[in-house]
Amino acid sequence: MVKYTIGIDIGGRKNIRGIGCGIGGALDLKKRIILSWSNIKFLDGFNIKNWLKKRFNYEIRIDNDARCFLRGEYLFGAGRGYKNLVGIILGTGVGGGLLLTAK
Repeated sequence: MVKYTIGIDIGGRKNIRGIGCGIGGALDLKKRIILSWSNIKFLDGFNIKNWLKKRFNYEIRIDNDARCFLRGEYLFGAGRGYKNLVGIILGTGVGGGLLLTAK
């Protein structure tokens, strides 16, 4: 899917600055590995950042999916202009985040 998306990017690869990946499981953010992903068990212990970096020559960032959601809303969505946000994400589980007194 990433290769397909990069392939259809209007203007080519020069417009892509990096790849972000929101993971709906527990992460070791220092090592950038998936500690536990209840719905996709075979990825437990997988270093997704290194895997993506080997295949695509871009900066790779991973984080918890709820934090990604809240950050996206703050920067680009319904949360723009607010200093404090609360976000709740519902899927196969429940997650959430708080952004307080953003600067």
